[in-house]
Amino acid sequence: MRKFSVLIMLIGLIAGIKAQDTTYWKRGGDYALNFSDVGFKNWAAGGDNAQNIGTFMNLFASYAKGKVAWDNNLSMVYGLTNVANKGFRKSDDKIDFSSKFGYKASKKLFYAALMTFKSQFTAGYDYKEDGTKEMISNLMAPGYFTFGIGIDYKPVDYLSIYFSPVTNKMTFVNVPDLRAKYGLDPDKSMRYEFGGLAKIVFRKDIVKNVGLESKLELFSNYLKNPQNIDVDWQNALTMKVNKYLSASLLTHLLYDDDTDIDATKEGKQVGIQFTRTIGVGFLYKF
Repeated sequence: MRKFSVLIMLIGLIAGIKAQDTTYWKRGGDYALNFSDVGFKNWAAGGDNAQNIGTFMNLFASYAKGKVAWDNNLSMVYGLTNVANKGFRKSDDKIDFSSKFGYKASKKLFYAALMTFKSQFTAGYDYKEDGTKEMISNLMAPGYFTFGIGIDYKPVDYLSIYFSPVTNKMTFVNVPDLRAKYGLDPDKSMRYEFGGLAKIVFRKDIVKNVGLESKLELFSNYLKNPQNIDVDWQNALTMKVNKYLSASLLTHLLYDDDTDIDATKEGKQVGIQFTRTIGVGFLYKF
């Protein structure tokens, strides 16, 4: 509770900045809604009918005045798919929020404090061949919260390289049956880790009407197997065709040796997790 109290006090202190003066704020983001439909009838080569719908939103709000900088980012993704008329099932689900407060030490270097939160909106299931399903995730199952203090290097306005040798990481699982899957003791809803965090963020229009946002996080737990580094790498490439039509490519790579990626097999199965989403539809930038 003490850590949460300190965090709340810090957020309150940051919020006390003269936020009402919009001169020092830069806000923006993008929203996309994508659809796809594949249909077959008497198709000799075979195939399954499929419908997909997906949406994502990236928002940012950055404050800069004098030696103070405050960067806030929120990414939300949700997708559904229906294959062979089996009903819509979740295909993607993500909540990713970060808030970084910095105080300028030199022209391109800041002393910084970083807070992040990650989870998902709804339950995810492993669908069995016999028609049954087993829950494998849910809101705050898992949920990840980190808070650390370090330095932030900004050589250009579209690149941030953050490093914290002092980072607290907490993994929450509020569904008892899922705790072992995410490396928690069955009778505990939270696992605490203390280690070092590196985070690189790149956000830029690489050519006209084509934007790229890439976020890479590396975390080493000093308390247990520090050589096994957690990896979280997210990429969003958006291409605006015209005022309303767009195409997007989203990728997400994860590695966490505390997570059992296949609980149906004996012993903990550890490996790289990867998801890719390609969409065409509506994109709005603001």
